[in-house]
Amino acid sequence: MKKYMRDSDENLGTNVVDTYLAQLGAIAAGAKVAPMPLQQVILATLNIVWLSERGFIPNDDFNGVLLVHAR
Repeated sequence: MKKYMRDSDENLGTNVVDTYLAQLGAIAAGAKVAPMPLQQVILATLNIVWLSERGFIPNDDFNGVLLVHAR
């Protein structure tokens, strides 16, 4: 997780933000299959954590989902 959540926003610029948002959009568009493959669940979760930790998407602490991870 630390490798995934490295400070690539500084190293790669905000292009990585567009990539992660596009991945989330693609996952959401294909989410009609149940159950969702584990790889997609992990990728979506990590994208959301990365984007919210850096302020690119708002943190929604009141949506009923709690993302707990070590720093």
